Amino acid sequence: MQDLRRRAPLSWTDARKEAFGAGRPAKRERGDGAPAKSGPPGGCEAVGGAKRHHDPGRRRLGLQMDRRLREGRCDRPSALRSRFHSVGDDGRHGGSLPGRTETNGDEPPSSRPMTEAPLAGKSRFFLLMLLTGIFLVNFLSRIVLAPLMPVIEQELHLDHAGAGSLFLLIAIGYSAGLLGSGFVSSRLTHRRTIVLAAVACGSVFLLIAASHNLWTIRLGLILLGASTGIYLPSGITTITRSTLPIHWGKAIAVHELAPTLAYISAPLLVEGFLVFVPWRGVLALIGFASVILGLTFLRFGAGGEFTGEAPSPVNVRLLFGKPAFWIMVVLFGLAIGSSVGIYSMMPLYLVAERGFERGMANTLVGLSRVPVIAMALASGWISDRFGPKPTIAAVILFNGLTTILLGILPGRWVIPMMFLQPMLGVCFFPAGFTILSRIVPPGARNLSVSLTIFIANLIGGGFLPTLLGVFGDRGGFGAAFIFVGILMSLGVFLLPRLIVTDETLMTSCRHKGQ
Repeated sequence: MQDLRRRAPLSWTDARKEAFGAGRPAKRERGDGAPAKSGPPGGCEAVGGAKRHHDPGRRRLGLQMDRRLREGRCDRPSALRSRFHSVGDDGRHGGSLPGRTETNGDEPPSSRPMTEAPLAGKSRFFLLMLLTGIFLVNFLSRIVLAPLMPVIEQELHLDHAGAGSLFLLIAIGYSAGLLGSGFVSSRLTHRRTIVLAAVACGSVFLLIAASHNLWTIRLGLILLGASTGIYLPSGITTITRSTLPIHWGKAIAVHELAPTLAYISAPLLVEGFLVFVPWRGVLALIGFASVILGLTFLRFGAGGEFTGEAPSPVNVRLLFGKPAFWIMVVLFGLAIGSSVGIYSMMPLYLVAERGFERGMANTLVGLSRVPVIAMALASGWISDRFGPKPTIAAVILFNGLTTILLGILPGRWVIPMMFLQPMLGVCFFPAGFTILSRIVPPGARNLSVSLTIFIANLIGGGFLPTLLGVFGDRGGFGAAFIFVGILMSLGVFLLPRLIVTDETLMTSCRHKGQ
């Protein structure tokens, strides 16, 4: 055994051969002439797909092999190191690694899929509430400029197109963060990625609050988008790994309460805080809240202790080869445009085009999102009950019609449409994320979410507000809403071409058949 410590690092296969023998032992003659039985040698019993030895000498050798694996001296340590923390049922070497099924002991652990077991009820609830709080501040930091825009536009001497371009900068940074989130989570784990997103978001907001130069603010907005963009793939993946698949719709619906609460709280917080502090002070308060939530998750949060999948030419090409992926990109772009895009320019539209006072416009925009809370709570049940595709069809048609009416109806008739337009929009995202989780294997869920939102956010959260601002500078805010509503309604014709194959179930079936 002293010799074992001095030798060069062993691979998983070589270590098992030295500890337990190469493969299944051959039949041999016993002393009485009867053939020996094949299978585990004497003093062993099968546990999972590995062999657990009761012989003290072999057990010590097996424990040494375990130590070598923990120290990262095997073929693929990155996929194994964080999961090889426990041993067999009675504390000795052997037993299956937690979270995966052993099928062939000679195969390196990292070559087979590992999944995190769902958390217990209380832990899952606390995790979901904490992630929802982080997502609330994350989303609030991206949209709080909307109710502040009349003040910012006046102080920074911007026109409507220049004001809309600020949201384009956030969208560019957000999309870059989404694209790079796979690289971050593949090295830091999803848990640490969530902490990084929250702390970085708060720090950048504090930087923007201290800036008085327009170009510094623009750079800060790009960094803000990038820091918030790395959260969503890790957040969604952590929730789906910690929750049973039959409850995905409801769990994601609770998580999707965050955007709704952000839509409600943003204008109300702005109007409340502007009485006491300037608009930069509002940004600083949100920044402090984000840092505190990130540190709280680092200290008390559970789940997410696994790495993500970084984009590579192979898996990106496989994902881009799925027609369902591109259909979901377009649908998510329309959904983000109907929520974030419309909301971003709504206060400016009401003040500049409809003649509302800033305080009244922000109050109406905030109150219009209050009924959405009930729909957000029911959206998961709706998706699970009626199916994702029928839910998405109803949402697209309803959003398209109400957006058209926002541009057509005269005078104060626009107020009822402000309350109706966001009603069903929240129902899209649980259904949409459920489909994204089904069209790819479990290990690539963060990649599908990040690439989908990367493209969709550029369309709905970046170019759409800029387009509305360009129309607004030419006195055509209403025509812009009509045009966007027609585009949304046309999206329903993509649904018959959306074929969803449950890759999670297929991966499980292939895994069991090995």
